[in-house]
Amino acid sequence: MAVNQIQVCACGRHMCASQVPLFRSLSAEQLVEIQKAIIHREVEADEPIVLQGDIGSSLILVQSGMVKLVRNSADGDEVIISVLYPGEFFGELSLFTETPYAISAYAQLPTRLCILDKEKVKELIRENPEIAFSFLRELSERLQAAQEHWEISVTRSVEARLARFLLEQAKKSDGDIVTLKLSRQDIAGIIGTTPETVSRKIRELAKKEIIKLLSPRKIVIVDREQLMTINDQ
Repeated sequence: MAVNQIQVCACGRHMCASQVPLFRSLSAEQLVEIQKAIIHREVEADEPIVLQGDIGSSLILVQSGMVKLVRNSADGDEVIISVLYPGEFFGELSLFTETPYAISAYAQLPTRLCILDKEKVKELIRENPEIAFSFLRELSERLQAAQEHWEISVTRSVEARLARFLLEQAKKSDGDIVTLKLSRQDIAGIIGTTPETVSRKIRELAKKEIIKLLSPRKIVIVDREQLMTINDQ
């Protein structure tokens, strides 16, 4: 793992453990105990965090920055599985198995990670069985999301997939102004098309006044209802 710095968690009153949905049912005292076991790692942009084939041993939370999860196909092509933002996490499957990672994770920006060792998580589950139900719920939701992503990729148009992507980014930014932190190539990888098609479809949406381009990476959703209609096509 490429890191610049490793240190005991020092989030202060903004405890990173409380950002993880799996732990939100725990008491303040239990969160403090988790916090004591967390370490921080700082990773530079484009540096690998884990590589496909590595044996995982930790739950990894994105405290700040952005992380891209990718999978290498049999012919060597890189397929983007997901992009994680602050408060999101990965590595949960490695907590219960010795199966190698099926994905690689790379920092898209300078990124700060909170890492919790699998043995500590197992201890927490033994002491707090409700966490096990949280894991089952989270894994079920991710499986459902993966199934929906596959269905959309094979049944909907590129324009519909782009509309869905923009709506998801708007939800993360909690508003109608979307700052695209991903390149056109990465967006193309997520929605299953080419960078040229992404650029062309964005220009078409702007021409229809469904969105407005403030800059190549900053977009305003002007007609959310129409964008949602395209998403459903």
